[in-house]
Amino acid sequence: MNSDIAIETSDVTYTAPNSSIKLCIGLNFSFKQGTNVLVTGASGCGKSSLLRVINVLDEATSQVGFPMERVLYEKCASLNITLLSVGHRDSIRKFHDIELNIEIGGSWSLKPISRTEPGACFVPP
Repeated sequence: MNSDIAIETSDVTYTAPNSSIKLCIGLNFSFKQGTNVLVTGASGCGKSSLLRVINVLDEATSQVGFPMERVLYEKCASLNITLLSVGHRDSIRKFHDIELNIEIGGSWSLKPISRTEPGACFVPP
């Protein structure tokens, strides 16, 4: 693994607990340190399951208001922390560089998120 890579997956496929239904198939990505990834998709598609699979589940911002949300994301950015966020609020898009969209049925896609701050840190798989 390259030393400036914060998180990387290679051909990850996972199912729901106690199920044979594949939530995501063949997920591949590599993100540099400081890259913020917004995981999106319909309810039940496997967003939170992905975070559990890669052992980074933390849903701290789901219960905070917009002012505290900004403080949390800005503090993480100042510390160059890589974030994977499950997103349901449009207000958090501006704090992320990449959108990882998971579809029902296991497909997925990555695309840059336009931000006012320069410097998306995406490394193609």
